Order: sequence, then C-alpha cells, then structure tokens
Amino acid sequence: MTGVLADPAAGLSDEEAMFLGVIRELTAAEIEPRAGAIEAAGSVPDELAALLAESELATLTVPQAAGGAGGSPALAVRTVAAVAEASAAVATLAGHAQACAAAGATGAAPALADAEDLALAGDAVTGAAGHVVGAPGAGVLVVLVAEPVALAVAPDDVEIGAPHVRTGLRGCPVAPVRLDGAPATRLGGADTVAAARALRRLALGAAAVGVSRRALREAREYTASRRQFGRAVAEFGAVARMLEAMTEAVAAAEALVHAAAARPDPPVADCARAARVATTTAVRVADDGVQLHGGYGYVDDYPAERLLRDAVSLRALAGGRREGAER
Repeated sequence: MTGVLADPAAGLSDEEAMFLGVIRELTAAEIEPRAGAIEAAGSVPDELAALLAESELATLTVPQAAGGAGGSPALAVRTVAAVAEASAAVATLAGHAQACAAAGATGAAPALADAEDLALAGDAVTGAAGHVVGAPGAGVLVVLVAEPVALAVAPDDVEIGAPHVRTGLRGCPVAPVRLDGAPATRLGGADTVAAARALRRLALGAAAVGVSRRALREAREYTASRRQFGRAVAEFGAVARMLEAMTEAVAAAEALVHAAAARPDPPVADCARAARVATTTAVRVADDGVQLHGGYGYVDDYPAERLLRDAVSLRALAGGRREGAER
C-alpha cells in the first residue's frame, strides 16, 4: 500500500485555499489540454498568457496596495506546483514572473537576468547572462546586479541571442542576453534583490514538486491499470516498494520547499537548497516513473518521458557553478 501525499492546501487560510482552488481549476481547464501544443510550439499562446495575467498568478505576492493579490510565498509555491502538474514550462514562466514582480516589475512578459557578469556603471548595465527564462519576447528585462540593485531595462536595449534548444521545458523559451551600456531604471536595493532571488528559487523548487507529483500519479495509475498473472502490477512487492519510496521522496522535497517559503522574508540560501533538493528529487522520481512504464515510458503517448525531460531542465536551472547559495 503506497503512502498518501499531504494536501497542498494544508496550512493555508480559507482565502488562500480558495485562490489555490481557482488556479487548479484554471490549470485543468486551460493549461492541461494545451500542454502538448505548448511544448510543440515552444511558447505559451497569447490567449493563455492573457488568462494567466487575469488570474493574478504573476503578481500573487505583490501587496494589494501596489496592485497585486497580497499573497504569501507559501501560497505562491503551491500555485506554481499546481500549474507544473500540467505544464512545467508554464509554471516556470509564472514563477519567474513572480520573482520579477517581487523586484517591482509587474508589466507584461517580464524576464529576469541574474549573473555574476552583470554590473552597473552609472545608470547603465553591462555584462551577459547565459540562460534567461522568457527573454525571447520579453516586455521588460529585470536585471539583478551585485551592488545589490534591481534594475529594469527595455528589451530594445538588450542583445537577445537565439533560444537554447533544451531537453525539457520546451514551452518556456530560454536565451542568452548581452547588455552593452544599456540604460536602466532602478527598481530597488538589497531587500528587493533578495526577495526576487528567493522567489525565483522557490518557484523552481515548486515547479519540481509539481513535476514529481505528476510523475508519481502517472506511475501509480499506470501500474494499477496494467495486469500480469491475474493481478495489477502495482501489487507486486518490488513495484509497491518503488512507489512507496517515490512517495516518501516527493513528500520530503515538498515539505522542504514549503518550510523555506513559510519563513519570514525567506532567506536566499534556504530557498536555493530547497530548489536543489526538489529538482534532484524530481529527476529521480520522474526517472523511476519512466522505468515503471516499461517501454511505454519512452514514447510520447504517455507524459512520463516529458516529465523526465522537464525535471532535468529544472535541475539545470536550479544548479550550476554560478548558483551559489548567497546568490
């Protein structure tokens, strides 16, 4: 008998739980049916992007006085995870939009650049960032520099390279950017930068939790439906133990992400650690899900192979040499 994951709404207020329910309904009705098309097109349709903007998902943690929903980081991670169960690409874009909103950029299609090579000289930014989520087609580029300062730069003043061809997250365009003295508008200082960096990492961890939950669900349903020797594959001891281990791993990663988000002004180091653990867990759980599907795990008739590819790309975004805990 496999374990049961916690209710994602546990610990939320009634109002927050209601908001999460609305996002789940939107995800089921508008994102899930489009997941394959989003991956094939490499982008989110304009009409879906408009629906997401209307839902206030991107500005969820912005105070109501500033035009946002006034939600907490704890609610933000749960909404991103819910979206990721249908499309990790859409969830990643939404999570990065939340980070941009935390930096003070609440306009359409923001992108976030945060790399050690970026520097401020007077009122201009120079340097480069290799993997900027949402850079192609961005309405504004939010740049975080070491001072620390958060800045807004117009896309017309930025050299945006060709989108990377990625293993997964194919509906979430990622591209390199280069700035050569691009004029910048100051958005905020150290607190703003810390909030944006924390939310970006929490969003990656939350997206990985969503991928893990979906991979586990798909594995449970597939092994329950397949029968050998007169009984469901899920009833065989080795398979049952594998599903139990997957459940425990997902629950632990989710708890770590939720714990980081629950802290007042979540520390960047805690959020970075949660993101690394959650994305690593997502790769392991999604890989186990592929194995439990047998040969069908490698064909796109089932979501298992896409979930593994998305998990690998999420791990890449959450790790790497430049992803130190202090950043």
